[in-house]
Amino acid sequence: MIEIKSLNDLSSLHSTQLNVIDFYADVMVRAWLCFFRLLIPTQTRCGPCHAIAPRYKALSEQYKDTHFFKCNVDAAKDVAAKYRVSAMPTFVFIKGGQVVDTVKGANAAGIEAAIKKHASGSSSFSGKGQTLGSGGGKSSGSTASSSEFNSHLYIGLALLTAYAGLWYFNM
Repeated sequence: MIEIKSLNDLSSLHSTQLNVIDFYADVMVRAWLCFFRLLIPTQTRCGPCHAIAPRYKALSEQYKDTHFFKCNVDAAKDVAAKYRVSAMPTFVFIKGGQVVDTVKGANAAGIEAAIKKHASGSSSFSGKGQTLGSGGGKSSGSTASSSEFNSHLYIGLALLTAYAGLWYFNM
């Protein structure tokens, strides 16, 4: 397994075979712990990144025709920005120089399913599709509904208000 440390290291990706890059973080959160009005810096390790690492290594040994890479987002911010990594861990699947799939989170079944889907010599499109005028139903996009967004917004605002109130009355 090769560690990608910069954009120059992307030249080691294979052009015809499937490449999988594991974007992980050594330190996920740098927070401040308030203990008796004394601010203490703390670091929290990325639990999901460390939990999926042994399974990712096992997959790299199981699928010999697929090339596996690792990329620390703190050390290679330019690479993470290129692939728009926004969650840890994120697994980016690249074939023929194009991103063909992405799995966010420590989802071992999802990673293996994506490897099986893209590593074979099958075509990149697998599905029935729809004909024009067939109606077809709803799209299968993963966009959140507006009511879901609103409820999350209200919860966030309530938590922020509670925090501000606690901070104000503790002063």
